[in-house]
Amino acid sequence: ADSELFPLAVYDRDDHALAITYTKNFLNPASFAVVPEVSSDLKNWTSGPAAINETVLSNIEGVQTLRALDRTTAFESRTRYMRLRVIDLESIVSTSAPQILSITNAPNLPTITFTSQFGLHYQLESTADPRAGWSAIGEPLTATGEQSVLTDPTAPTGRLRFYRVVQLSDN
Repeated sequence: ADSELFPLAVYDRDDHALAITYTKNFLNPASFAVVPEVSSDLKNWTSGPAAINETVLSNIEGVQTLRALDRTTAFESRTRYMRLRVIDLESIVSTSAPQILSITNAPNLPTITFTSQFGLHYQLESTADPRAGWSAIGEPLTATGEQSVLTDPTAPTGRLRFYRVVQLSDN
């Protein structure tokens, strides 16, 4: 019965990765969030779809049972940790503007990695000339961790383009 109250990550032999199954009650999803996270060193934790495949196993009367699977297999890394992080969304206060950490272009799909704060909303913008104004690209993203990634599927090949990430207000 402890595993129902305190879910533990287990090794999934079929997927060769850590997995955790947990239940969350959606009485007030605006107040808190449960976020599965993975790490290789217990210091740097990662969340979101690039790191974890999360699927809904059931959704009955507002109670969801989910399964989170680490996307890094045992063949890729022998040391992995997984946890559930509970975040009080009402206490989130923005501390700083997003900072772009890296931009990669593989192949012709610019990918922008930036600093973020869980639960806040961000929009990728671009321009060919920063003096001429900025245009939003794609849909806004709700951050699931301290770093987030946005891509530009509309990038023209062979043309110069500037990027920025803006934090959207909740108004």
